[in-house]
Amino acid sequence: GINAEYGGKKDSEKTKCVGIIIPKQTGTNSSCVETEQGTEERGTLMVQYDLFPIGWIHTHPHPHGLFLSSIDMHMQYTEQAGNPDSVAIVISYQTGRAELGVFQMTEYGMSEIQRCNSMAASHPSPANSTHHLHDGKNLYQKTALQKSSHKVRVFDLRNS
Repeated sequence: GINAEYGGKKDSEKTKCVGIIIPKQTGTNSSCVETEQGTEERGTLMVQYDLFPIGWIHTHPHPHGLFLSSIDMHMQYTEQAGNPDSVAIVISYQTGRAELGVFQMTEYGMSEIQRCNSMAASHPSPANSTHHLHDGKNLYQKTALQKSSHKVRVFDLRNS
């Protein structure tokens, strides 16, 4: 898997993604973790280019599909608590094809994850439920990004 953070800048009333940072990370075909050095380098780059975090991107290998896992929901909670507009982008891939999903925690989901004390806790998701529901309410929802023609710089720090 691959994990990346994207940074933005305010332009009038809109937030634009201007950079995608792929930090040093370790992983397997089903998980990925940013290294301590990756965290430091990503933070330095965000300050250097005056970016603020507006979300994160990660991959799900086929056949997992597009959803937020329990761990993903905790990650998105952290991102969204710092920036309510933050989104999680999930890319599910297989040879010759990729699908993209954009998600945000619901208000209900934010309160449920805030009360949770274990990132390993099993929250309902399509992997273990037909819906991402808890007590009949959505923990997260699909959302959309607005397309733009501005350039986005990719900082791939994995081999630096």
